[in-house]
Amino acid sequence: MQVVNKVLSKWNNKTEKEINLKKQEIELADQLKDFGPEAQSIYLDARNLAQKDLMILQSRFSEGEGKLIKLSNELEAKIKKTTQTAKSIGVDIKETTVYKNFTSASVAIEGYLKSFDQAISKVKSIGI
Repeated sequence: MQVVNKVLSKWNNKTEKEINLKKQEIELADQLKDFGPEAQSIYLDARNLAQKDLMILQSRFSEGEGKLIKLSNELEAKIKKTTQTAKSIGVDIKETTVYKNFTSASVAIEGYLKSFDQAISKVKSIGI
């Protein structure tokens, strides 16, 4: 009988340990299930902020591009007016430093317009 009691005691201890282990596993599983939604929430918050920042960035590039287009139009108007004035007094504008400066400014503006286009395209291509 003593042997039976000893075996039953060991079995009860083993069963209690298994029950405690199962309880711990369940508690751990409950804790771990919260990580997925929390990770998703962190990701979505960061993505939303990044999307807003990208929209702001795109808007700022577009504003800058608009100002540059306005400047380009002003330059073209000045070139046209200066060319007409020079022609009316018999001067070949293409032989002057003024024309070379106009040309240089036009080339610079066109380069910056291309840079704006590239920057805006890059911002638009970022898919978040």
